[in-house]
Amino acid sequence: MKRNFITFISVTCHLHDKYFSFAGVYGATIYVARRFLWRDLSSFIELWCIMGDFNVVLSMDDCKGGVAPNQVSCNEIVDWININDLSCMLFTVTCYTWCNGRRELHKVHRRLDRA
Repeated sequence: MKRNFITFISVTCHLHDKYFSFAGVYGATIYVARRFLWRDLSSFIELWCIMGDFNVVLSMDDCKGGVAPNQVSCNEIVDWININDLSCMLFTVTCYTWCNGRRELHKVHRRLDRA
């Protein structure tokens, strides 16, 4: 599979003898291509914060409307989060970060962005 796109960028800052790292992520829309992202990010797991558009949901809880998400895709991000001992920032209310822009019955909401 050809990978000619940037999937993430990381920045590390040194301030008062402490290091803080951040990675901004854009996940491919094709779940097979996202496997490269999981592999590449695993080598930077000492990052303090990984945030961005992962283009994948963790479960049906991240969805409103439309068809059910691809379960393999959901399992892969959940496994990656667990293997790397990560946690997601929580919301106090349901937060969808993407909408297909259609009206009423055809409207789809997803939480694709996370930190």
